[in-house]
Amino acid sequence: MSFVEDAIRSRKDVRKIVYLDSSITFYQPFRHFIRSGKVEGFKGQAKTSMTFTAKEVRSIDKAFQRVGVVGWHDTLFANSVRVNQDTLLLLSKDANSNAYFKQQFANKYFLFSEPVFVRNGNVAIFRVAEMFGHSAGNDLLYIYSKEQGKWEQQMLIYAGAW
Repeated sequence: MSFVEDAIRSRKDVRKIVYLDSSITFYQPFRHFIRSGKVEGFKGQAKTSMTFTAKEVRSIDKAFQRVGVVGWHDTLFANSVRVNQDTLLLLSKDANSNAYFKQQFANKYFLFSEPVFVRNGNVAIFRVAEMFGHSAGNDLLYIYSKEQGKWEQQMLIYAGAW
């Protein structure tokens, strides 16, 4: 899961990772992001693309549908804290609670999916929701690949904001 930590830490102003105690699922099929066999996104500031076969896309979509909710354990990452969803809901009810959350934890928190692997486990695809309060955030899709035994970010796809 080092690549998930890397993705989250690559976001702006992340000193401490605050994450929800359970995973999120995919609600859009991966094929939604594919155009002519390619998926486009960003690596740093540069636009990039990656090609997936039709078989890989079907396999990824099937895995996205199959993956259920996973309960994440505490201290999954260095300098992190896991927050229970009920606690988060309680702390987002009013301005005082929200201020307490920001003071005690962070300005934002993250939800992330269980990764889906293709290409013999050398490519990982996962979703991260970067949340600013209870109902605002960024929906991000990451693609990492293992190169010489180390996970490297290949692409970030901005899947939306709310």
